Amino acid sequence: MKMSRIFVAVALFLALASCNLKPMSNVAGTWKQVGGPAVLEIEQGGVLTLISGDSSLTAKYMFTNDNRMEIYINGLGAMVVDVALANKELSLTNAQGEVVKYVKAK
Repeated sequence: MKMSRIFVAVALFLALASCNLKPMSNVAGTWKQVGGPAVLEIEQGGVLTLISGDSSLTAKYMFTNDNRMEIYINGLGAMVVDVALANKELSLTNAQGEVVKYVKAK
């Protein structure tokens, strides 16, 4: 009986922890670039729009795993970024190691 309670507690902890580790379910929304002018709008349906000043770029995206996103830009091909989400801050890291951070807009 005691062992089954421990198992249930561990399973519940892992389930809750895994919810926090999956940015793909939490990235939808509007994000403002930290220290920059850009706004990133991410739709749950796989479309994102990057807006900076009077310019905007719309692209399709897809998560290839829990922390990696492929962004498909028409005419330019695909770009892969690592995604980290913590405390309403979204970090995107490209293949060269450059990190762009965004905070959730209210």
